[in-house]
Parts: sequence; C-alpha cells; structure tokens
Amino acid sequence: MTNKQIVEKATTIGEKYFKDNYGVEVEFVDSQVMASYVTTRVVLYGHIISREEDKVDISLDYRNFEVTGTSTPLDLKKINDE
Repeated sequence: MTNKQIVEKATTIGEKYFKDNYGVEVEFVDSQVMASYVTTRVVLYGHIISREEDKVDISLDYRNFEVTGTSTPLDLKKINDE
C-alpha cells in the first residue's frame, strides 16, 4: 500500500470517527505516514469544519487502521453511546 493509499483510507476512517464519536465534521489538511521501521502509524492533522481554529488530529495504525489516539479542543466532548 502506498503512502497516498494509506492517507486516503485513514482520512475516510478519521472523518467517520469524529462524526460518530464527537458529532462533528472535520477536514484533514496534512498527514504524516511514519516509516514502518519506526512505527506503523499515520497521523492526520486538521480542524472542525466551519471552526478552523479548532484543531484536531488522529493517529491510526496502518496495518489494521485502528485508531490509536486523538487530539481535540478541550471543549469537544465525546457523544455518549446509547
């Protein structure tokens, strides 16, 4: 899988993650695919749509595309699972 393919797949997953877990739509504007000999992570950097000052990022393991961490504005709370 190329870095471009990794970023494209991670972007789709990241957008859905923020919509499902925080109820917000995000736009990713930058990415970093780590070399596999360092770590198998991709990090996406972006912001909440219509709130560009509210930065977000998400990291995923690109072997299985599981979310390994996020960074959000302090006032952004997770939606409770119902």
